[in-house]
Amino acid sequence: MPIPTTRAKEKAQILINTEKCTGCGLCVSVCKDFSLEIKDKKVVISDASVFGCIGCGLCAKNCPSQAIEFTRNLAKIDQKKCTDCGLCETKCPTKAIVRI
Repeated sequence: MPIPTTRAKEKAQILINTEKCTGCGLCVSVCKDFSLEIKDKKVVISDASVFGCIGCGLCAKNCPSQAIEFTRNLAKIDQKKCTDCGLCETKCPTKAIVRI
C-alpha cells in the first residue's frame, strides 16, 4: 500500500511478515495512520482510508456531549465538552480518532 509523503523521494509501503507476527497488536496501537488491524490473530492492512478525517460527520452525529465541530471539513474535538466516552473513536470509519 503506497503512502504519499512530502518528506520522502519514494512512496512508503508496509510489509507485514506474517510468519513472525505474533498478533500482539502493538503496531496497531501505535500506527493508526496505516489502518492496521488484527484479523484471525494476525496483523493485516485494512481497507479503511489511511489519510485521516474525511469529514463524514459520523463522530459528531454520535457524540452525546456535542463536543465535535467541523472546521474546513475536518473534525475538531472540544476537550472541555468531551467526556471521553469513546463513541467518536468507534464510529470513525478511517480510525482518525484515537483516545490516548
